[in-house]
Amino acid sequence: VEVAAAGGGEAEFWVDPAEGDDGASGTRETPFKTLMHAAAEAAGKEQPVTVWLKPGLYPPGNRFNESHSGTPEAPIRFKSLNKGGATIAGGVPIPVDAFTCESGLCEVNLTSTLGLLEFGSLAPGVLGSCNIDKAEVFINGEPLVLARYPNINATTGYNDWMNIGTVENETSEFTISDPTGSIAARASSWESETDVWFHGYWSFDWADSYVRAMDINPGKNLTISTDPETPPVYGYKPKARVMVVNARSELDEPGEYYIDKNTGLLSLIPFGGVLQQSQEVVVSVIKASDCVLCMDSTSHVVFEDINVQYSRGALIQTKNLFNVTFTGVTIRGSGQDGAIFDGSHVSLLDSSVSEVGCSGVNLKGGDYSTLTASFNEISGTVFTNFSRLTRTYTPGIRWSGVGHWIHGNNLSSAPHAAVLGGGNDLLFEYNQVEHVGFEVDDSGAFYTGRNWAHRGNVIRFNTFSSVRTRVPVFLGSPSVQGIYLDDEMSGYEVYNNTFEDCQVGILVGGGRRNHVKFNRFSKCDIAVHFDSRGIGSFKKDCYPTCPIWTGKMAPTLWHSVGGSDLDLINPGSWVRKAPWSIRYPELANIGVDGKLGYPVYNEIIGNAYCDCGTFTNANETQIEAEWRGSVRDNVESCS
Repeated sequence: VEVAAAGGGEAEFWVDPAEGDDGASGTRETPFKTLMHAAAEAAGKEQPVTVWLKPGLYPPGNRFNESHSGTPEAPIRFKSLNKGGATIAGGVPIPVDAFTCESGLCEVNLTSTLGLLEFGSLAPGVLGSCNIDKAEVFINGEPLVLARYPNINATTGYNDWMNIGTVENETSEFTISDPTGSIAARASSWESETDVWFHGYWSFDWADSYVRAMDINPGKNLTISTDPETPPVYGYKPKARVMVVNARSELDEPGEYYIDKNTGLLSLIPFGGVLQQSQEVVVSVIKASDCVLCMDSTSHVVFEDINVQYSRGALIQTKNLFNVTFTGVTIRGSGQDGAIFDGSHVSLLDSSVSEVGCSGVNLKGGDYSTLTASFNEISGTVFTNFSRLTRTYTPGIRWSGVGHWIHGNNLSSAPHAAVLGGGNDLLFEYNQVEHVGFEVDDSGAFYTGRNWAHRGNVIRFNTFSSVRTRVPVFLGSPSVQGIYLDDEMSGYEVYNNTFEDCQVGILVGGGRRNHVKFNRFSKCDIAVHFDSRGIGSFKKDCYPTCPIWTGKMAPTLWHSVGGSDLDLINPGSWVRKAPWSIRYPELANIGVDGKLGYPVYNEIIGNAYCDCGTFTNANETQIEAEWRGSVRDNVESCS
């Protein structure tokens, strides 16, 4: 193939998914047809290459490996000719004229119309499991929801719920509270259906999962028996929130759908009640185990101005990348994560991530043992409407590893956390986090916890706003934090952030050496919560033979790094060797002060607050006199 010169010593190829031919020369006039053929032709060149992607739908199944890499001198750029014009899609358009619509209900047989035979399923899981693999339907990019009861509250836009009455078996049977009998009347329709599921916050108002119905008995106190193969996370409790989902009989509101997995019949009620000829209707068909855009050991590649849309699984799946950039990319419409980025020098820039079933981005990289930074970056990206299906512990950004830089992003509109993870040397700055945590309690917009060795992390110059429980909760007390340093999390630098309308601005949950400085709080119930929950977690005077686990804290509190079996006290622990002993010298001697489990060496200094219920519930004298910390120069100021 002759490489077309692009000027300036660069080369270019062209791709047109509609009119191209992989047997052609790849010029603008005779473009290739597929992305992967162009990737193979672009690799190995001595000059930079731009692969121009003409507008159109590009099929899934794109698997990049090491052979598709560029080089430092000759990177490969895949760029949409028009911003957003090139779309890699794991969904199939449904012709609007294939639907039969009557009284607002529209139906089409996906098997006879599109040849689709398999539609996936909801799935159970442990805390934060992201394993639902079910076909979804989108109209103009907006996801419909499974037919359900109760419906989404038309006034608030939040989910409404039923409640468990009694628990007959904590993993397999409960009743639904129904004082008026109105739920039992409609449940007689659920009884005859074959694939009904229940979604609930079963034991805590910060942990959700799905269970499959085995038997529904409206006449016996509305008793629900569930499949033992789909146990609830943490077990059932009275008063727990619950809704029925995937029930054809509950298809009664605009924006809902149901697919009969036996016949392939799709039934939906369009947004606004009318399906327009101009609307694009898409069903996601790519299984979670399959690939829309995947990369393994690829390096020196850029994707620019493309869309990656519609999958039952993650849209972008990567591992072991080096110097790969996604810029101006739209990631939208997944049943699981939006993207999994794993490697070093991986960047997501000026992009958008929305309508994803689980986490927006799962960011991994860096080396714990050597504290080698990943130099991964997420910047200028808008995250919204994540955690659609699995509602908890599926944040906008999940992070792990060493040396990530997350800055200048906007994260909003999610039921639980916006940012969640753990590791070392994170720099989280100049981000806007708003309207999250609205469906849960005991959670944080930025959440981390339970590891003393996760050090070097900085949270600065961010704004956290509208971080509150907005719906009734029944198994705990409404409380969501802007920043939640849970269960003795330690060593965080938190400064120059703004907190507006948060139930709690910052929660320091018993950790050590956390520095909370020069932040501003307004209209928060509590600006800074501080507690000593770690006291009593360890036997007295155990040093140097610790740990002897006696408390409620997770054993991961002791783990040095990366799932190591070495604890912080063990003489062979990584924290006692370079580079750990140099970077974090305080870890090498942790416990020698006799204050294991005590919230020592914390600083709360120079913060300002206005219209808050209280600045802190901490005992300032105790922090300074007993716990060797400092609380000073915090002022009420509304100017």
